Amino acid sequence: MTNKIRKLIKKAFYIYPDSFNNVVVSTVDWAESNMAVDYGKVAVQTSPGNYKETQLCALMDENQKRLRWCYVVEKVLEHYKFEQDKVKFIEVYYFHKKSEVETCLSVGICRRTMFNWQDEIMEIAYKWAIELKAIKEEK
Repeated sequence: MTNKIRKLIKKAFYIYPDSFNNVVVSTVDWAESNMAVDYGKVAVQTSPGNYKETQLCALMDENQKRLRWCYVVEKVLEHYKFEQDKVKFIEVYYFHKKSEVETCLSVGICRRTMFNWQDEIMEIAYKWAIELKAIKEEK
């Protein structure tokens, strides 16, 4: 795994909480404001060039890349569902953006363990990123 891809994966973890909320909220907000049905009007068949549908598709395309990275993070969390120390590490270090020292103290691990866990997490995330087509496999 190149440093560029490693940075990309780390970024996905750091922005996961905000990114997931933004994708969901922006889609729901758009749908609520633009897709409301007015039952007082006579129903009319939509034309093939439905503008609202086109807008929704554009929004989903825009959010697709962020959503794929959200799925990568979720798959990693799912992978560690029976290893709560590693889940806590991910939450403290990446989601809450605590320093190495604060993270080690919070989780109860030494720095060497933290670096080993980071490498392990990055490898699993890398495999999921390829599987979910967030990135292309390196040759």
